[in-house]
Amino acid sequence: MNEEELAKKFQFFEKQINALQGEISAIDTAIEDMKKISFGLEELKGKTGEEIFAQIGKGLFVKAKLLDESILLDTGGKNFVKKSIDETKITIKKQEKKLEKIKKEVEDDLQKLDTELVKTMNEFNKENPK
Repeated sequence: MNEEELAKKFQFFEKQINALQGEISAIDTAIEDMKKISFGLEELKGKTGEEIFAQIGKGLFVKAKLLDESILLDTGGKNFVKKSIDETKITIKKQEKKLEKIKKEVEDDLQKLDTELVKTMNEFNKENPK
């Protein structure tokens, strides 16, 4: 392997590493969002009949009156299921665990890539002693 081939391999490794790091960052953000939602749900307990601020978009809130503590959970395809706060928190916790599992798999892929990178560098150094 010559220096040009090594440079191409390093560019390939760099792209893959950046992509995996981006995935990890996105997963971390999703996990943090799940934790915020769970916290927000807990804040709703015992607030039936009270006025709250309900988010309708990023940074947009409206004043609303909480009629009951049921949550409509989007199950996909515009299908909704009515759940209690505690049931919803359980669902969110399951999603967090799935995300943690996926994050671990991506981190394992990143570790494998790092091992391959070191192996490639060692092979180059053996083939091209100074």
